[in-house]
Amino acid sequence: MLKNYCGDIIQVMKKREIISYLIIVAVFLQFLLLPYSLKAMGPFGGPITMIHYETNCFEGQRIEIGTPGPRGIYVSTYSTKAYANGKYSRVGQLLLGMSAGYLTCTYYCGTSICEAQGGPAILFYGSS
Repeated sequence: MLKNYCGDIIQVMKKREIISYLIIVAVFLQFLLLPYSLKAMGPFGGPITMIHYETNCFEGQRIEIGTPGPRGIYVSTYSTKAYANGKYSRVGQLLLGMSAGYLTCTYYCGTSICEAQGGPAILFYGSS
């Protein structure tokens, strides 16, 4: 009877070990793949390297931000709040702000729907 009881305990421990390995693999995959699947709110900052005035979709601008912060193209819309020295006006001006989810611009072009380059939406920023 004691031998049967110990065998049951060992089987339960093996099942728990397998489940714990599966949980570890799932957590590892989540942290590995999550940054590529989610575009969450985050800070950004650096000098403006390009300003592209968008007329097709956002009625705003696409701004390319250089180093030192997260580099990339950000989208400024009519709902973007400007603090500190007001709206940016030139290349080289420093921005520091918070961005939200990714905006994709689609618009009608002739006989089909075209997609312009989008980027994370700027919620608010301060400029130099």
